[in-house]
Amino acid sequence: MWEKLGRATGGGLKWMGQPAFKTALASTLAWWMAQALTGTAKPYMAVLATVLSLNVTISDSVSRGLQRILGVTAGIATALILASAWGLRAWTVGILVLGSLLLGQRLGLGSMGTPQIAISGLLVWSTGHGRELPYATLRFWDTVIGAAVAILINGLLYPADLTRPAQQELGGLSRAVAEVGHGMADALGRRDLSEAEQWLEAGRSMQAGWETSKVMIRRARESLRWNLWGRPGRRLMRDLSRGAQLLEKNMTQVRSMARILYEIHRGRMPLPAEDWHILAEMADRSARALDAVSRWFEDPHPPRSHPPTPSGVGPSWSAVIPPHRLHVWAWTSTAVRLLADTEDFFRE
Repeated sequence: MWEKLGRATGGGLKWMGQPAFKTALASTLAWWMAQALTGTAKPYMAVLATVLSLNVTISDSVSRGLQRILGVTAGIATALILASAWGLRAWTVGILVLGSLLLGQRLGLGSMGTPQIAISGLLVWSTGHGRELPYATLRFWDTVIGAAVAILINGLLYPADLTRPAQQELGGLSRAVAEVGHGMADALGRRDLSEAEQWLEAGRSMQAGWETSKVMIRRARESLRWNLWGRPGRRLMRDLSRGAQLLEKNMTQVRSMARILYEIHRGRMPLPAEDWHILAEMADRSARALDAVSRWFEDPHPPRSHPPTPSGVGPSWSAVIPPHRLHVWAWTSTAVRLLADTEDFFRE
């Protein structure tokens, strides 16, 4: 819905999805709702819960909100127990903090929930209400209201969908890998491996780029959890996951080829004359397959009349390698299967 509204208004509503605006709006609503529902004159705990719970994705907001509620509950309970036995002293504050942190670790709370136990306990105790159960109960409900408002505002008002940034990252990586593949194919055609070390270094850069892409894929998947408007993103995410697997396999193949060509260039592996054109053809077809993957990442749902199939290749990838030469390069059989998988991917 929000994506359609954004297109209809030329992106004029995107400011509503900014975290600063969401946080300000949610804080206002949380303060008002806490006053109306609990009767608290100054429901600061509701606003604190809102500010600390609202995050980029709905999933993060739910996680932070739950951790804050559990932390506040444990902190209030700890303060009530300690206040009934001792007064507020420097050494009792130390006991409160120590006990709160140990309790948070024991409960398995994360970086949001564990410190919250100590903070909530100190707030309740230091304001002179450490022995008052009604006051502690109000602070608990203020926190619940604040966390709930943060989750609702983040989920209903222009929720984040990080699938497009992940798509762009994967597209850029596939183009970079394809460029290396084309470079190797051209060099093999000229029988010139002087750039072999550069290809090897490019392979290391590919791996770093792939690690970044995996993080963005994970964040994109998280952004769709609890997202009521994320149906288009979920469809795209399924396709991106399949495309990412194919890209990883092709990238691994290009890196393996770069390593082999480096070994050949260094004189550590002989290359019979009849195999130069075989490797050149394999590199060229792999690069063209990666070109198709790049185009697919730009538009995973093209018109059926214009599928992004690998251009200029025949229906049988295995025809590239003469059967009697497959034993020369152990990796060529893997490459043939991978190219076949790429072709099948675009047929689906």
